[in-house]
Amino acid sequence: LTIKELVNLWFKEQIPVPPLIDEARKADGVLVERSRHVLMRNAHIVLAHSKERGRASTVPEDFLLRFPDFPVPARNPLPRPLSFGDYQLLVDPDNLRALDELDSAEVGLSDIWLVQAFQGGRISEVLNLRLGCIGMVGVAQPYLWRDISKINVVDYGIPCHVPVYERLLRRQAITKAKLRNRYRKRLAALDGSGRERLEAEWERTMPLFPGAHLNPDLTLEVSYTSFSNAWRKWFAGLGLSGITTHQTRA
Repeated sequence: LTIKELVNLWFKEQIPVPPLIDEARKADGVLVERSRHVLMRNAHIVLAHSKERGRASTVPEDFLLRFPDFPVPARNPLPRPLSFGDYQLLVDPDNLRALDELDSAEVGLSDIWLVQAFQGGRISEVLNLRLGCIGMVGVAQPYLWRDISKINVVDYGIPCHVPVYERLLRRQAITKAKLRNRYRKRLAALDGSGRERLEAEWERTMPLFPGAHLNPDLTLEVSYTSFSNAWRKWFAGLGLSGITTHQTRA
Protein backbone atom coordinates (compact mmCIF):
# COMPACT_ATOMS: atom_id res chain seq x y z
CA LEU A 1 0.00 0.00 0.00
CA THR A 2 1.06 3.57 -0.66
CA ILE A 3 0.79 6.08 2.17
CA LYS A 4 -2.32 7.59 0.62
CA GLU A 5 -3.97 4.19 0.21
CA LEU A 6 -3.15 3.30 3.81
CA VAL A 7 -4.58 6.54 5.21
CA ASN A 8 -7.69 6.17 3.03
CA LEU A 9 -8.11 2.62 4.33
CA TRP A 10 -7.93 3.87 7.92
CA PHE A 11 -10.45 6.59 7.06
CA LYS A 12 -12.98 4.54 5.06
CA GLU A 13 -12.95 1.48 7.32
CA GLN A 14 -12.83 3.61 10.49
CA ILE A 15 -9.82 1.68 11.74
CA PRO A 16 -8.27 3.18 14.89
CA VAL A 17 -4.99 4.79 13.86
CA PRO A 18 -1.68 4.63 15.71
CA PRO A 19 -1.38 7.53 18.19
CA LEU A 20 0.82 9.62 15.91
CA ILE A 21 -0.42 13.03 17.00
CA ASP A 22 -3.28 13.84 19.31
CA GLU A 23 -4.80 16.40 16.96
CA ALA A 24 -5.18 13.79 14.24
CA ARG A 25 -7.49 11.57 16.23
CA LYS A 26 -10.98 11.68 17.59
CA ALA A 27 -11.64 10.33 21.07
CA ASP A 28 -12.26 6.85 19.67
CA GLY A 29 -9.03 6.92 17.66
CA VAL A 30 -10.49 6.99 14.14
CA LEU A 31 -9.87 9.55 11.42
CA VAL A 32 -12.44 12.06 10.19
CA GLU A 33 -12.03 14.37 7.17
CA ARG A 34 -10.39 17.14 9.15
CA SER A 35 -8.03 14.90 11.11
CA ARG A 36 -7.00 13.08 7.91
CA HIS A 37 -6.05 16.45 6.40
CA VAL A 38 -4.20 17.54 9.56
CA LEU A 39 -2.28 14.26 9.84
CA MET A 40 -0.92 14.40 6.29
CA ARG A 41 -0.26 18.15 6.34
CA ASN A 42 1.73 17.92 9.57
CA ALA A 43 3.65 14.86 8.41
CA HIS A 44 4.65 16.71 5.22
CA ILE A 45 5.77 19.73 7.23
CA VAL A 46 7.95 17.58 9.49
CA LEU A 47 9.57 15.75 6.55
CA ALA A 48 10.22 18.96 4.59
CA HIS A 49 11.61 20.71 7.68
CA SER A 50 13.93 17.80 8.42
CA LYS A 51 15.19 17.62 4.83
CA GLU A 52 15.92 21.35 4.74
CA ARG A 53 18.12 20.96 7.80
CA GLY A 54 19.87 17.85 6.57
CA ARG A 55 18.27 15.58 9.13
CA ALA A 56 16.51 13.37 6.58
CA SER A 57 18.83 13.34 3.56
CA THR A 58 17.46 9.97 2.41
CA VAL A 59 14.03 11.44 1.71
CA PRO A 60 13.94 11.95 -2.08
CA GLU A 61 12.62 15.23 -3.45
CA ASP A 62 10.00 13.57 -5.64
CA PHE A 63 8.64 11.71 -2.60
CA LEU A 64 7.91 15.03 -0.92
CA LEU A 65 6.33 16.39 -4.08
CA ARG A 66 4.08 13.33 -4.36
CA PHE A 67 3.28 13.19 -0.65
CA PRO A 68 -0.50 12.79 -0.28
CA ASP A 69 -2.45 15.90 0.50
CA PHE A 70 -6.11 15.81 1.47
CA PRO A 71 -8.27 18.93 1.07
CA VAL A 72 -9.49 20.95 4.02
CA PRO A 73 -13.08 19.84 4.63
CA ALA A 74 -15.78 22.46 4.24
CA ARG A 75 -17.11 23.78 7.51
CA ASN A 76 -20.56 22.57 8.46
CA PRO A 77 -23.06 25.43 8.34
CA LEU A 78 -24.04 26.91 11.67
CA PRO A 79 -27.42 25.71 12.94
CA ARG A 80 -30.25 27.88 11.67
CA PRO A 81 -32.78 29.32 14.10
CA LEU A 82 -36.18 27.70 14.16
CA SER A 83 -38.73 29.53 12.10
CA PHE A 84 -41.39 31.38 14.09
CA GLY A 85 -44.09 29.03 12.82
CA ASP A 86 -42.17 25.88 13.72
CA TYR A 87 -41.32 27.29 17.13
CA GLN A 88 -44.97 28.09 17.81
CA LEU A 89 -45.93 24.52 16.93
CA LEU A 90 -43.26 23.13 19.25
CA VAL A 91 -44.41 25.11 22.29
CA ASP A 92 -48.16 25.03 21.64
CA PRO A 93 -49.96 23.67 24.77
CA ASP A 94 -52.07 21.22 22.76
CA ASN A 95 -48.98 19.86 21.05
CA LEU A 96 -47.18 19.57 24.38
CA ARG A 97 -50.03 17.41 25.61
CA ALA A 98 -49.35 15.13 22.64
CA LEU A 99 -45.75 14.85 23.83
CA ASP A 100 -47.03 14.01 27.31
CA GLU A 101 -49.03 11.16 25.77
CA LEU A 102 -45.76 9.65 24.55
CA ASP A 103 -44.33 9.97 28.07
CA SER A 104 -45.70 6.65 29.34
CA ALA A 105 -43.17 6.56 32.18
CA GLU A 106 -43.98 10.16 33.18
CA VAL A 107 -40.36 11.28 33.30
CA GLY A 108 -41.23 14.83 32.21
CA LEU A 109 -40.51 14.92 28.46
CA SER A 110 -42.52 18.09 27.87
CA ASP A 111 -40.81 19.78 30.84
CA ILE A 112 -37.41 18.85 29.42
CA TRP A 113 -38.36 20.24 26.02
CA LEU A 114 -39.74 23.51 27.38
CA VAL A 115 -36.53 24.16 29.33
CA GLN A 116 -34.61 23.59 26.11
CA ALA A 117 -36.99 25.70 24.03
CA PHE A 118 -37.08 28.72 26.36
CA GLN A 119 -33.70 28.58 28.12
CA GLY A 120 -31.48 27.40 25.27
CA GLY A 121 -28.26 25.52 26.00
CA ARG A 122 -27.51 21.95 25.06
CA ILE A 123 -30.06 19.21 25.59
CA SER A 124 -27.53 17.27 27.71
CA GLU A 125 -27.42 20.22 30.11
CA VAL A 126 -31.19 19.99 30.57
CA LEU A 127 -31.17 16.22 31.04
CA ASN A 128 -28.46 16.60 33.68
CA LEU A 129 -30.26 19.23 35.78
CA ARG A 130 -30.12 18.50 39.52
CA LEU A 131 -33.17 18.40 41.77
CA GLY A 132 -32.30 21.73 43.37
CA CYS A 133 -31.54 23.59 40.13
CA ILE A 134 -34.22 26.27 40.58
CA GLY A 135 -34.73 29.04 43.09
CA MET A 136 -35.38 32.72 43.58
CA VAL A 137 -32.84 35.53 43.52
CA GLY A 138 -34.23 38.24 45.77
CA VAL A 139 -37.99 38.08 46.03
CA ALA A 140 -39.06 38.15 42.41
CA GLN A 141 -36.46 36.75 39.97
CA PRO A 142 -36.62 32.99 39.25
CA TYR A 143 -33.23 31.48 38.45
CA LEU A 144 -32.03 28.22 36.93
CA TRP A 145 -28.64 26.72 37.76
CA ARG A 146 -27.08 24.33 35.27
CA ASP A 147 -23.70 22.80 34.46
CA ILE A 148 -22.32 23.95 31.11
CA SER A 149 -20.35 20.76 30.66
CA LYS A 150 -18.70 21.52 27.32
CA ILE A 151 -16.71 24.42 28.74
CA ASN A 152 -16.41 23.00 32.28
CA VAL A 153 -18.56 25.67 33.93
CA VAL A 154 -20.36 24.19 36.92
CA ASP A 155 -23.49 25.53 38.61
CA TYR A 156 -24.00 28.47 36.26
CA GLY A 157 -27.03 30.60 37.08
CA ILE A 158 -29.30 32.19 34.48
CA PRO A 159 -32.67 33.97 34.78
CA CYS A 160 -35.52 31.53 34.27
CA HIS A 161 -38.73 32.33 32.39
CA VAL A 162 -41.65 32.25 34.81
CA PRO A 163 -43.67 29.57 32.90
CA VAL A 164 -40.59 27.32 32.85
CA TYR A 165 -39.95 27.99 36.54
CA GLU A 166 -43.53 27.04 37.43
CA ARG A 167 -43.31 23.79 35.46
CA LEU A 168 -40.01 22.93 37.08
CA LEU A 169 -41.46 23.56 40.53
CA ARG A 170 -44.14 20.97 39.74
CA ARG A 171 -41.52 18.57 38.35
CA GLN A 172 -39.39 19.08 41.46
CA ALA A 173 -42.36 18.13 43.65
CA ILE A 174 -43.00 15.00 41.56
CA THR A 175 -39.38 13.89 41.76
CA LYS A 176 -39.20 14.58 45.51
CA ALA A 177 -42.30 12.41 45.99
CA LYS A 178 -40.61 9.59 44.05
CA LEU A 179 -37.48 9.91 46.18
CA ARG A 180 -39.40 9.96 49.45
CA ASN A 181 -41.25 6.84 48.41
CA ARG A 182 -38.05 5.08 47.30
CA TYR A 183 -36.15 6.01 50.48
CA ARG A 184 -39.07 5.90 52.92
CA LYS A 185 -37.40 3.37 55.23
CA ARG A 186 -34.25 5.45 55.43
CA LEU A 187 -36.25 8.61 56.08
CA ALA A 188 -38.29 6.88 58.77
CA ALA A 189 -35.09 5.99 60.63
CA LEU A 190 -33.96 9.64 60.77
CA ASP A 191 -34.99 12.48 63.03
CA GLY A 192 -36.18 15.81 61.64
CA SER A 193 -32.73 17.33 61.13
CA GLY A 194 -31.47 14.09 59.59
CA ARG A 195 -34.29 14.13 57.05
CA GLU A 196 -33.52 17.76 56.23
CA ARG A 197 -29.84 16.93 55.63
CA LEU A 198 -30.74 13.99 53.40
CA GLU A 199 -33.17 16.03 51.31
CA ALA A 200 -30.61 18.84 51.03
CA GLU A 201 -28.14 16.27 49.70
CA TRP A 202 -30.73 15.10 47.18
CA GLU A 203 -31.04 18.65 45.86
CA ARG A 204 -27.31 18.72 45.10
CA THR A 205 -26.87 15.19 43.77
CA MET A 206 -30.13 13.69 42.48
CA PRO A 207 -31.39 14.34 38.92
CA LEU A 208 -34.49 16.45 38.42
CA PHE A 209 -35.49 14.06 35.61
CA PRO A 210 -34.64 10.53 36.80
CA GLY A 211 -34.86 7.85 34.14
CA ALA A 212 -37.60 5.24 34.38
CA HIS A 213 -35.65 2.13 33.39
CA LEU A 214 -32.82 0.29 35.15
CA ASN A 215 -32.78 3.07 37.71
CA PRO A 216 -34.25 1.72 40.96
CA ASP A 217 -32.38 4.22 43.14
CA LEU A 218 -33.38 7.21 40.95
CA THR A 219 -29.75 8.29 40.67
CA LEU A 220 -29.59 8.34 36.85
CA GLU A 221 -31.08 11.03 34.65
CA VAL A 222 -33.20 10.38 31.56
CA SER A 223 -30.87 9.27 28.78
CA TYR A 224 -30.44 11.29 25.60
CA THR A 225 -31.56 8.29 23.53
CA SER A 226 -34.76 7.87 25.52
CA PHE A 227 -35.64 11.55 25.18
CA SER A 228 -34.57 11.85 21.56
CA ASN A 229 -36.56 8.85 20.36
CA ALA A 230 -39.80 10.20 21.83
CA TRP A 231 -39.08 13.80 20.78
CA ARG A 232 -38.36 12.89 17.16
CA LYS A 233 -41.52 10.80 16.95
CA TRP A 234 -43.47 13.73 18.38
CA PHE A 235 -42.25 16.44 16.03
CA ALA A 236 -42.62 14.12 13.04
CA GLY A 237 -46.23 13.72 14.12
CA LEU A 238 -46.57 17.51 13.89
CA GLY A 239 -45.57 17.35 10.22
CA LEU A 240 -42.08 18.76 10.86
CA SER A 241 -38.72 17.48 9.67
CA GLY A 242 -35.05 18.39 9.72
CA ILE A 243 -35.21 19.98 13.19
CA THR A 244 -32.76 19.38 16.01
CA THR A 245 -32.88 20.37 19.66
CA HIS A 246 -29.63 22.27 19.14
CA GLN A 247 -31.40 24.86 16.97
CA THR A 248 -32.76 26.54 20.09
CA ARG A 249 -29.19 27.83 20.59
CA ALA A 250 -29.06 29.55 17.20
